[in-house]
Parts: sequence; C-alpha cells; structure tokens
Amino acid sequence: AHRVTGGLPLGARATKAERVGPELWSLDRVDQRALPLDGYFKYGGSSAAATGEGVTIYVVDSGINVNHQEFQPYGGGPSRASYGYDFVDEDAEASDCDGHGTHVAASAVGLGVGVAKAAKVVAVRILDCSGSGSVTTTVAALDWVAAHAVKPAVVTLSLGISVGSWSKTLEDAARNLILDYGIPIVVASGNSGVDACYVAPANVPQVITVGGSDVAHKNVSMAALVGQRTLAPPAKSVSDSLEGSLVAQSVEAPSQLASLQAEQAGALELASLVECQAGLSSGADGPASALSQQRDTLYRWSNTGSCVDLFAPGVDVYSACGGERRCDAVGPHSYSLLSGTSMAVPQVAGLVAQFMQYRPEASPEEIHAAVVEGATQGVLDESLFEKGTPNRLLHTRIFPDEEEVQAAQGP
Repeated sequence: AHRVTGGLPLGARATKAERVGPELWSLDRVDQRALPLDGYFKYGGSSAAATGEGVTIYVVDSGINVNHQEFQPYGGGPSRASYGYDFVDEDAEASDCDGHGTHVAASAVGLGVGVAKAAKVVAVRILDCSGSGSVTTTVAALDWVAAHAVKPAVVTLSLGISVGSWSKTLEDAARNLILDYGIPIVVASGNSGVDACYVAPANVPQVITVGGSDVAHKNVSMAALVGQRTLAPPAKSVSDSLEGSLVAQSVEAPSQLASLQAEQAGALELASLVECQAGLSSGADGPASALSQQRDTLYRWSNTGSCVDLFAPGVDVYSACGGERRCDAVGPHSYSLLSGTSMAVPQVAGLVAQFMQYRPEASPEEIHAAVVEGATQGVLDESLFEKGTPNRLLHTRIFPDEEEVQAAQGP
C-alpha cells in the first residue's frame, strides 16, 4: 500500500454537496451513476442530509485510533469513535497498532473521508499488530456485538477465511447475528481473484458481500494545448500508473486540438479529446482539451461470483491511518492509501447507516434489498468476473432530494 501523511481540511457543518479532491475518488464515484467523476460527494435526503446520525457501526477488525481527527463530530466535541472490546489483549482498550481498522472505520464514518459523516463507530479488536486473527476470536466478537450493540447498528467484517469445516462456526455466528438479533453485516469478498463462495463469511446469503472496483484513468487531468507541439499550462501530468510516454502532436483540424498517443502499445488507448473553454499560457489564448476515457473496472484481485452482492471502490482508497504497520507517522492527522475489498466494505456500511438513519426499524433483509436494488447496474467491465457475478456498483444517493420530493408531490 502507498503511504501518505497529512490531513484534509474538515468542514464545520454538514452540507449536501462537498467538493472532493482526486485522492477521494472513491467518494466521488459512489454518489453518481455515470462517469466522468465530477469532483463532488453529494448526500441527499428530503428532511436532512443523510449522514448516518443515530446509527452505530461496529468495526470488527484491528482496533481504531479513536483520537484521529476524522472521528470528530460536526462543530467539535468528543470523538464519535470509542472502544468496545479487545479480544487480542483481552481488555477494554481496542486500540490499533496495525492501521487496518482505523482506515476501515474512517471510510465508513470519517468527517472528511467517510460516507456516513455523523454515525458513531465502535472498535471490536480481533486482529493483532500483524493483521492476523482467528475464527475463535471473530466468533467471540460477533457474540459480544449481539450482547452489547446499541441499535440501530451495523457490523463490518473486512476479513475472511477459506470455506471448510473450520469456517462453520463463523458462518453460523454471522447468520445468527443477522437473523436472531436483527443486525446487518457487511463483509469483504476477499482478495484472491477467485469465487467468493469459497470464502467465509462472504458465502453466507444473509450478509452483504462486497467486491472491489476501480476507475481506469481516474487521474488523467485537464490540459491546455496551444500551438504546434506545445503543451501549455495550466497543464497537469498524467498520473494513472501508465507505462511509456504521452506525446502532444500538432493536427490539422477546424479547432486547435492536440492528439495524444502512447509511445508504447498498451500504455494508453487513443482517447477522445473534448474541446473545453480556452486556457491561457504566457499571454497566448488557446483551447483546452481533456482526456475522456474513464471507465469502471474491477480491482484486479477482487473475488467475484454469485455470492457477491455488489462492488465498491477498493483501489487506492484514501482514509485515516492509525497503526505503526501501515503509517509513516501515527497521529490524529495521518492518512494512507490502501487497496483491497476491505476498503470497499466500509463504504457500503456507510450507506447502510444512512439508510438506518431514515429507517431505524428496517430489517436486515430490507436493508440488504435497498442496497442491492439501489446500486448502479451494468457499468463494470466484466472481463474478470466469475460466472454469475452481478454487475452492480455501490450508489449512495438512494434517498430523494428535497426538490425531487416536492416535484413528486406537485404544486
């Protein structure tokens, strides 16, 4: 995983549309049906912004750095993150020395990087400082949640184990928490590039199983192109992990556009150039051009198959860093970029929290249906899909905006 330190500016109050930078491409993607990314994260609702207020997310993971700035409430006050129980050290302080749990928690509820920006989060630690755990401690953690959860509540399990006789107790514990206690669970599909039905508890029908997605060429930026073979500022570099180089070439055309070509085959397919408003460089005006070829793809190692319910961003997800193993520096302002289906899970859990803010009495079955039916259909590249994989991408704006409600009601 890449490592990044330094915080994002955090807003003082909730809004229904927040500007997000390219590092928060995951938030940028899940609130809109189609590409290209628009640079905003919008969360609507007819009565108030959908922030997950009043809902608690139990992160069964490596613990949480509860002092990170992402867990501040709007307007300041005590942290929205708290300790549940530590099944590794067998005490009440479920702090995070690995960093995985803090990253997951902030992606769910973070004030700057999260989906449900007012939900609370509780750390239930089952993974040690190297990110390892056991079926026994995971089952104990789910039993603990069953006994102590403050509802409405949702659980994240960004972990899994291959299916076998050893996985049955974990499968049963997950199923029982949902059916007997009415608490939904969001689970990672796994990162082995295989059928998720061979991974527990992703194979449990009642859980919400999430695979990982990406956006190809998400970091290709706007460039102003002026004159013969001149790349004029304000221009930004192409930074989407490409090999080879891009060359600006002069072309004869009614408008002064440039053709971008890859030096090496396969580095980047020839893309469409879209004429935009004029750019300005050294006093010379000229048209600006944008490379427009963003497309939804699969995280290359994501498990797929019929046990997956939907996909969510899982590549280079920017979130809070809270453990020595994954951070250059650990503190309230540290961040990191991590990849995996683990990172996709909390975004879906954030949507579940938003839904339960409006429907606290909803059953896990109703929540499951709302998340799946609200997803964007048919936009993912299916070339790496196992047979039976649903082509669904997380969509968080499943609540009507105030204007939409008024329009439906009529004058």
